[in-house]
Amino acid sequence: MENRLHVQFETVSVCPWEEPSLKDDDKDGDAITWLRAEGMGEFLEVPTPIKAKPTYIDIEYIDERIRVHRGASGSLYVLRRMTDDGEPRPSFGATSVL
Repeated sequence: MENRLHVQFETVSVCPWEEPSLKDDDKDGDAITWLRAEGMGEFLEVPTPIKAKPTYIDIEYIDERIRVHRGASGSLYVLRRMTDDGEPRPSFGATSVL
């Protein structure tokens, strides 16, 4: 496959971010509070070393804002690119369609 990239993950960081419009509907608190309550607070914003086997991802779509890829397990991932200061790029308008 021409869009296949071989990868090996070395670290993982959990960087939650919520759309401001979603916070009003969230009755269980914000993502950071929930992650800490579930024992994952140590992974917030800190690169944590992991042991992972080499794998691959198949790129299905990519542009300056998002990447859609399928992992070796078949799971589909939609990732939004961050700005240089660590903030997510602005949301897509209602007319944006994949």
